[in-house]
Amino acid sequence: MARIILFAPNVHIGGGLVLLLPIIDSLRGSNALMILDWRAKSHYRDIDKQLTMLVRPTIYSRLKAEFKLRRVSTDADIILCFHSLPPILTTKSNIYIYLHNKHFLFTPLWKHHATGAKVWLRILFEKIVLIIFYHRAKKIIVQTNSMKIIASTLFDNTVPIDVFPYAELNKSNIETSMKKNDFIYISHGSKHKNHSNLILAWVLLAKRGIYPRLTLTINETETNIMDLLYSSVAEFDVKIETIGYVNHSEIYKECSMSCALIFPSFTESFGLPLIEAYSVGLPIIAPELDYVRDVCRPVETFDPHSPISIMRAVLRFMDIKEELPKIGSPDEFVEYLRGDL
Repeated sequence: MARIILFAPNVHIGGGLVLLLPIIDSLRGSNALMILDWRAKSHYRDIDKQLTMLVRPTIYSRLKAEFKLRRVSTDADIILCFHSLPPILTTKSNIYIYLHNKHFLFTPLWKHHATGAKVWLRILFEKIVLIIFYHRAKKIIVQTNSMKIIASTLFDNTVPIDVFPYAELNKSNIETSMKKNDFIYISHGSKHKNHSNLILAWVLLAKRGIYPRLTLTINETETNIMDLLYSSVAEFDVKIETIGYVNHSEIYKECSMSCALIFPSFTESFGLPLIEAYSVGLPIIAPELDYVRDVCRPVETFDPHSPISIMRAVLRFMDIKEELPKIGSPDEFVEYLRGDL
């Protein structure tokens, strides 16, 4: 009997896991075989252990999963490769690659990603695997139009590329009362999430006597961010609080207590917080970048590399007008110089 084989041996954190869990729920009760990451086992609810293999983060365990996939799959099966990579070993089945990691399409800038050489070597190896073996796929599925454009330049036209974004969304608009935050940033503390420039923008606002409240969903273990935050609070009295990691089920509650989502990330594959906030009508302030325009319509945009640009977007949202300097004449400039003599 034909079935879906969910192949996700390296999906255990972040947006990938958030997208994976509802697929597992949708497949529950069917004859689907699931090959999943052992590190996320606490998130799997009521899975059929007879139809599930958990893969540990070792070369031996990954190879064991590959051989099992090859052994049990048939030419009538669909293998959904949810970790963005095709199987290394050949199979008889129809392979669908769900390419949700933008790192495999291009190499992000070092300055935006504080990762070690080991991680970069792994990304490079996985990208090589994708480029060598993608032709085995019947179809590649991406989340956004931008990713399709980029993917079409990397792969030839022998494999169709479809755009199919999905997310488990709240269907009702959030309440507009009882706001405790002016702004919220829902994100972990990776370097490319750009917390530093966001905090520096809040310092610039404080220097102007403007103190909007900002909530961050980072843990105190993010020492680089926390050091900058503590010094900014101590010296400039910025109104920023951290509430730690927020469970996905609590995101809409936090959104309901905020006036806007501010999202300064340098790069995203999909940007789930943007989609979730936009789906319930929360105003969004975000960079003028492709990943933002792919999924939402922000009310204000900015240059994520510039704390000044972020500050100005916040001022516009708060309807605080910034005075422009008077443009003088050359004669007035000379008089200005003479006035200091």
